[in-house]
Amino acid sequence: MSGHERCGRSTSTDASSTCSSASFPLVDSLGTSCSHVPSTTSTALGEGPPFDCLSKAQVEKCVDDVLRENTSVRQLIRAMQQAGCPVGRDYFTVISCDTKTGGGFSLQHGVILCHNRLETPSDVEHTLVHELVHAYDACRMPSLNFADCRQHACAEVRAANLSGECTFFQEFSRGHVAITQPTTWSGLHERCVRRRAALSAAFNPACGGPRGAREAVDEVYERCAADRAPFGCVTGMSQQECEGPQER
Repeated sequence: MSGHERCGRSTSTDASSTCSSASFPLVDSLGTSCSHVPSTTSTALGEGPPFDCLSKAQVEKCVDDVLRENTSVRQLIRAMQQAGCPVGRDYFTVISCDTKTGGGFSLQHGVILCHNRLETPSDVEHTLVHELVHAYDACRMPSLNFADCRQHACAEVRAANLSGECTFFQEFSRGHVAITQPTTWSGLHERCVRRRAALSAAFNPACGGPRGAREAVDEVYERCAADRAPFGCVTGMSQQECEGPQER
């Protein structure tokens, strides 16, 4: 959706939500470095310059819009319900977070959105879909262990691949593609998915840092990127990527 018109933005901060996500065992989604957030946030997480973040009320409004209008979200929720995991509006919680992330998923608390790490309605939408992919995976695979580096890396590959966060526009806005350099367009979606999955997996102590996270992503990428349940092709994929790996 073109969220800016629907959700609106403000340069004011919202201090009404003071809960910290630090108390939640979360699978994290990448956040941003906003101008009113302490400078301890790494610029690599936001992959762009700092801006003012959305207020709690703005993110709540965006969540309502996304749940109503985003077809991917509706498909994920329907698939979860069919698998025996009902999802209602209270499955989505908006708080102020102390972590360097835009959101997370918790088996106990559902999808968490960090309004003080989200800059635009598009950030809200992609973060919500990303975390809902994690929720769907946890629902269909109860034995999924997010504490295991490779299982976590696989989950992050799927979430980055299916959330819409790796479109041409998203990568252009992060400075990873140049309009005047078509050579940077080739393989853009895969490069983005690999990079962002590794950034997320690096939060997992079991991965041993960024290098271990990248190695885990490289190990599981082909298998996990090919798993697009409950979707088929998604925005940003080339025809070849939609068709999946070819048999040799």
